[in-house]
Amino acid sequence: MPSATWAEDATIIISGINILLAVFTRLFKVLLAIPFAPIALAGFAGGGAYSQTGISWLKTYTGYCLEAFLIALAVGLSFPLFHNADFLPASEVSNPLMGALAYVMPVLATSACVKGAEGIMSKMLGI
Repeated sequence: MPSATWAEDATIIISGINILLAVFTRLFKVLLAIPFAPIALAGFAGGGAYSQTGISWLKTYTGYCLEAFLIALAVGLSFPLFHNADFLPASEVSNPLMGALAYVMPVLATSACVKGAEGIMSKMLGI
């Protein structure tokens, strides 16, 4: 592995911050939704139109939890997949640009997978 330059280090740091922000945003949304559960779920006792509040809360909370799970799955699968992949021939790694790409690619791929996983569950569930 070639030695890292400041640009490679900056790319890895920015991608890492991007991943952490996505994970902490999901965690914050899940934790922020919990205090509203008693109010929303009490609507089930009222029946009728009041039960829609509880149903909406359950859909939203389930969506947040599934998004957090999908992000964890994306991190768990994408980094080892791209970290161990030999996508460059051995002759190309001697080129400094290709060596830098091989060094930065796992983190960039993981960041892209996390960003893609952020909204996919809400789009699939329609919430």
